[in-house]
Amino acid sequence: MLAGVALGALFPGIGLAYAAPLSAAAILTVAVAAVFGALTLLGHVPLLGFLFWWLKYVVFALTGLGSALLGALYVANYNKRGRRTLLSENAPADKRLPI
Repeated sequence: MLAGVALGALFPGIGLAYAAPLSAAAILTVAVAAVFGALTLLGHVPLLGFLFWWLKYVVFALTGLGSALLGALYVANYNKRGRRTLLSENAPADKRLPI
């Protein structure tokens, strides 16, 4: 469990490849890279650029925490099921209202 949390916190997005399905890790890695790329580009805007440089560090900390939480959830899910599955697959299968 500790390895999943540490990898998720240190490497937001790609650290989830430890126990999450590779498609989920790839989507989150692309999303994190896009956000950091956009904040880096916005950091070059005159007069307001320094705000985006500081925001980049705040976003890095928040994505690290979120990725660590997801890493813990995916590791617990992996230990429970014995294979990589999405977190939504834990939900009960089709709950319908009685007619």
